Amino acid sequence: MSQGRPRCLWVVLLISLAWVVGSLHGEETSEPRVLSKWSDLKGVEGFEDLEGIDDPSMLDDIENFEDLEQFRGLPGFEDLDGDDPTTDLNLELPTWDFVTTLAGSLGYRDNILLRPVDGESSGFWRTDLESMLWRYPDGNTEFVAMIGFTDVRYFSAEETDGEQTAFFHAAWDWNTTPWSTLSLPAQVLYQDQVLDFSATEAETAIGQVQVFSFSINPEWSVAAGESLEVGVAGLYRTDHFRAGPDDFQDVGGHLRAVYKLGLWADLDLRYMVFRRDYATRIQYNEFGKPLPDTKLKADQRQVEGRFNLKFDPESDWSVKAKVGYLEYRDNGSGYFDYDRSRLGLELTWTPGPWRFMISGSRIHYDYLLQTIFNEDTVQIEPRAKDDFYGQFRIERDLSESLGWHFDCEAERSATNDFYGTYNAVGLYTGVGWTF
Repeated sequence: MSQGRPRCLWVVLLISLAWVVGSLHGEETSEPRVLSKWSDLKGVEGFEDLEGIDDPSMLDDIENFEDLEQFRGLPGFEDLDGDDPTTDLNLELPTWDFVTTLAGSLGYRDNILLRPVDGESSGFWRTDLESMLWRYPDGNTEFVAMIGFTDVRYFSAEETDGEQTAFFHAAWDWNTTPWSTLSLPAQVLYQDQVLDFSATEAETAIGQVQVFSFSINPEWSVAAGESLEVGVAGLYRTDHFRAGPDDFQDVGGHLRAVYKLGLWADLDLRYMVFRRDYATRIQYNEFGKPLPDTKLKADQRQVEGRFNLKFDPESDWSVKAKVGYLEYRDNGSGYFDYDRSRLGLELTWTPGPWRFMISGSRIHYDYLLQTIFNEDTVQIEPRAKDDFYGQFRIERDLSESLGWHFDCEAERSATNDFYGTYNAVGLYTGVGWTF
């Protein structure tokens, strides 16, 4: 691999970063405020000391957040001196709101195709577009929708021109009673990417595939007191591949319990059960031989815990942790059976206009029957696989609508199968515009 390209790209990245920060440093916005949402009141005459949350509707104690008087004396609103903004400022609280972010980034990635040796590297241009539409709580209902698109164009890769991801997510919530909510979230996902889908296969399977996925997860949740919420949900998901692994669909459900520790932390526990039906895959016997005229299915049971923490309601620091355990059991000899454990951690610091985020995860697979010939030890061993992922991101608000970001991502697959082992690193920097 040539050393000139990476060094040249580093120079380009540093020069572009210096130009962006230098040209926009000290820039102050003097644009008139458009009063379309509660956060726009910050800085308006009579509201200079407004330090409360952006969306007062999130406060459980507020029944009608159009009445400003309800905020006087609440934490963060002690110095609220202005009158009703809907009268004095001619502020019409919107029923719908819409925001879009468009970002462009220049970057470099090595081992694009996730190979154990001789990985191909290239610089790239990345475009990100994300839009969100939501309807503010109106009576007993609320609606939110998001659409996103990411396109990566490689400059010098020979075996692939680029990768794309697109998604659409929508959720409708209906407060059926003062203490229960019916949620109907659905998502469509399209990927044209280099993926490692070896975990559920009989052998290493890594390559660029196109997959279309649809999922829906209706849930009914009940507030069991001020701090506890429990819910039951269904699951339907279908994945269709143009090339690579077999199509499948998942059907199941989960139980969920969320315990809130005031405004600064919450604990989310889930137990999931679902069955996967493959379109054409067949079963294998315990020695790894295909069994004609059979149909492969798999039952999966998963336990997951998530913990979100802010050191106090106004802290610049936050921590997110995620742990999980899954059992995958096929309907045949058990040749595809495995146990999977997952651990993830994210730390975020947001001092003023800056935001620093570092995250990492480890996924470990233990296969119950499958074996691998280890070329290093010259022995047959039970198949094992560890996937690692890490990300470091810096963001800087340059104005009310413009921001700069820098990302570094790394992934590693460690397995006793030589052909499934790889390392890959990517970094990119750019500017995003929100409107």
